[in-house]
Amino acid sequence: MTNWEGYWQNVFEQGSEGMVFWDAVPEHAALEDIRRFKDYMTPGLPLLDLGCGNGRQTRLLSTYFPQVVGVDISPSAIELARSETVDETNIEYRVLDAVDTESARELHAEFGDMNIYM
Repeated sequence: MTNWEGYWQNVFEQGSEGMVFWDAVPEHAALEDIRRFKDYMTPGLPLLDLGCGNGRQTRLLSTYFPQVVGVDISPSAIELARSETVDETNIEYRVLDAVDTESARELHAEFGDMNIYM
């Protein structure tokens, strides 16, 4: 976690124009993915955005699912995602180590089955 947290601690604001170096404009990334994979997802289930980072893709995904849970291992990434999510009311962000079995079980106990986007 140290490397990811160290990175995200130095990203102060993304906004509509700023991006981290591996990020993409949501209309060219998440939207294209949704077009390809939505038929394979279960309508009505929440979507888990695994490794959501700054929440840039998460916000677009929230227009296609009733509830979206963005998770990332970095508390600073989650803080940034929360601060930049203004209008979307169906998104929840969590710090989560996805390889920690107990944390995954707790998430499933709370939300049940979910579609996964990563």
